[in-house]
Amino acid sequence: MNVLFFASGRNVPSTRFRIEPLANEWRKAGHLCRIFYSYPEKYDYLPYLGFRPSQWLKRAIRAGQSLIAGTHSWDVVYLERELFDAPDFEWDCALARLANLFVVDIDDAVFLRYPTKFTQMARNVDLVIAGNSLIADHFKELGTATTIVPTCLNLEKYTARQSPCSGEKPTVGWIGVTGNLPYLEIAAKGLEQAAAVIPFKLRLITGTPLELPKFSNPNIEVEHIPWNPETDLQELRQCDIGIMPLSDDPWSRHKCGLKLLQYMAMGIPAIASPVGVNCQIIQHRHNGWLAETTRDWTESLLEGFTNRSLWEKISQSGRRTVEEGFDITTHAQRLANQLSEKIKLKQALKQ
Repeated sequence: MNVLFFASGRNVPSTRFRIEPLANEWRKAGHLCRIFYSYPEKYDYLPYLGFRPSQWLKRAIRAGQSLIAGTHSWDVVYLERELFDAPDFEWDCALARLANLFVVDIDDAVFLRYPTKFTQMARNVDLVIAGNSLIADHFKELGTATTIVPTCLNLEKYTARQSPCSGEKPTVGWIGVTGNLPYLEIAAKGLEQAAAVIPFKLRLITGTPLELPKFSNPNIEVEHIPWNPETDLQELRQCDIGIMPLSDDPWSRHKCGLKLLQYMAMGIPAIASPVGVNCQIIQHRHNGWLAETTRDWTESLLEGFTNRSLWEKISQSGRRTVEEGFDITTHAQRLANQLSEKIKLKQALKQ
């Protein structure tokens, strides 16, 4: 297949964990893949230009990329979410003219922000590649063909931990974009109550926030590690427990559990809110903990700190969960087969 990707940006998580790994796997299998990145990145702007001129620049670059794309023959145009973080949809729908097959990859509830836009796009795509079943159900209701491809990991990059770190204090880790730091408030009381029993470090691997979370209990030592794509996994590997608190709302329910899978792939036992796909990934006290109340968070943390045999069991089970259900190689091959069949069917219908 000849596949052209329109991606959100080199440092955007959905590009790094859904688009680039997929393209790499397909290239290994002999497919031709080219990625056109948004510049500036889709959800960002250039400070020296300002917000509005940055949006004009994005559109100018996307227009040029579309012209270049039109000079080649493509089997698949693969759009990551949307071209622009804006309500208009004409440019997105026009991509259908560039290839035999037009597919859109959606791993978040972006359709809640722009419902009209994504309803129109759903009528123009051949397939929605959904990050989980809730996203797939939304587009099935619109009559759109869907397939589920979870956010996957290249397990060669993740060396599983065999035991907790031997530091003076246990380390609880959180990794994510700065905009998601407020979710930590959901677990804050549980973290503070656990720290009253066993002091610990809270390692936050993220960009530069305007303000770090504050806790009333001084036994929580907050450590900010600036996010760097070259070192983020090394920094994460020094954590004993990984956490993923979420609010139970429509936006959060459609998340794909990336940070949860990263913890588990690295053999770091994870504690997560029982929201959305987290409930499908985690079996409580088998491959992780589900924590809904303050008491749940406190007890899960303390159990992770003190019960070595359970830590090891959850560490091994978590890694196995990712190996069996979230390995990029398996899902890339399955999706390639699906797209090839759709291309053949569409070509046959044209004859």
